[in-house]
Amino acid sequence: MQDEERDELTTCIACGTLTESTADRSFAFGTGNELCSACALARGGWHRADRDVWDPPPDLRGLHGKD
Repeated sequence: MQDEERDELTTCIACGTLTESTADRSFAFGTGNELCSACALARGGWHRADRDVWDPPPDLRGLHGKD
C-alpha cells in the first residue's frame, strides 16, 4: 500500500483511542485535536451524515489539547 492510500491515524484527546481519520466520524478541533466518535457523542455531539457535519458539536469543556 502506498503512503497516500493509508488513512492517517489520530488519537482521541479524551480516551486515547486510535482512529482512522477518513474511516471514523471523529470530531476535529483546534490544531491537531480530535475526539473519537464515541467520545463526541458522549459529549452531546451529533453527526449529521447527510451534511457531514457535527450539529450540535460536542462539548469541549475540560479538554486540554494542542492550541
